[in-house]
Amino acid sequence: MAGERLETLLKSVRSNHDSLLDEVEGYSPDQRLTLLANCGALVTAVAFVACFIGREDPMGGMTLTPSSLEAAAQGLLFGLPLLACSAAGHSRAGRAAFPVLEELHSEQRKQVAPMITGMSVGHLGVLFGFLVVPCLLFLLPTYKAGWDAFEGFLSSAVLSPSALFTALPSAGAVAAAADAAPRIPPELGMLVPSILSAYTAGFVVASCLSVREWELEALSDALKSAERYFRLAISERRGASAPASASASCDEDGDVQGGGAAAGAAAAAAVSSEVGGRSAARAFRLVTTVWLLQRFQVSRLGFVLTSLNTAYYFVMWQSTDDLATPAAAALLHCAVECYFSASEQREVDVRHKAKLEQVQLRVGVRSSRVHGGGGSGSNSDSDSGS
Repeated sequence: MAGERLETLLKSVRSNHDSLLDEVEGYSPDQRLTLLANCGALVTAVAFVACFIGREDPMGGMTLTPSSLEAAAQGLLFGLPLLACSAAGHSRAGRAAFPVLEELHSEQRKQVAPMITGMSVGHLGVLFGFLVVPCLLFLLPTYKAGWDAFEGFLSSAVLSPSALFTALPSAGAVAAAADAAPRIPPELGMLVPSILSAYTAGFVVASCLSVREWELEALSDALKSAERYFRLAISERRGASAPASASASCDEDGDVQGGGAAAGAAAAAAVSSEVGGRSAARAFRLVTTVWLLQRFQVSRLGFVLTSLNTAYYFVMWQSTDDLATPAAAALLHCAVECYFSASEQREVDVRHKAKLEQVQLRVGVRSSRVHGGGGSGSNSDSDSGS
């Protein structure tokens, strides 16, 4: 009962706040593809403006030349470790050893499903191109341009000899002061942008996977009134059987004895509902706490994995000075993740279908027993009458 209450509550809350995703899911695949392409174009425009200000190549060295094709081939080789990690994370052994992976993949499918429902393989390929490359343009060259601009500002306005020394007597003194002025280590030019871009990507993914504020509010209100809710729910479930037992006792022992039995049954039902409500409320609090901890672990794992992937893409880019390398690796990784997610979703659908068939079979057996019992009773009555 506690698990059903949590699931029903989350579904009702999400249906009220996810109206935009429901509307997007109602679009045709071509309309959704156009919408996401516009989002990718907006991200690309922001990246181009930032790179123009920071005097960085907005394409990250990627061109329509054989050198970029060679860099893309290197990116496919760089992507092999990512494929191995994806295969290990989606394997049954990996999910059994780390249950949080199952929760992470399930939540990712829920987040992505409204966007890719009904899309063909060709649609997905175009979609990856519209989203992966603009995101890499924003996370890699843009952050590098921002750091270059910041480094130039420090070198010219803060660490320059004119800012450090008020008056220099000669040109030789100026040259000596320039040599003695502190310099920014060149290693920071690679380390700081990679850390910032990795943190940004991880933060965005963690925000998508974490518990929403309105979910916390709904759970808080439900926890405050949990005991009363379950007490009423138990009373409603048992209310259907109480009139039948009361009428049966009245027919057997008379009106007075039947009224006393009904009053006793009502008192016992009230006590039982009180005890059952308390135990169900405790179970609901436990289930809610476990769910919140799972979502926290999922969010933290998503942050770590996304940050590591982004830092790895940054290392690829710096090693070849061509954005085609991380773009090829990221596209290959997305394709493999999509394949594994589709396979897992088919497994989930098969299990869900099997459960529905079992429930329908049980309902059919119970109904056949009821009809069979009624038929045998009518047959016995006809036999006694004859």
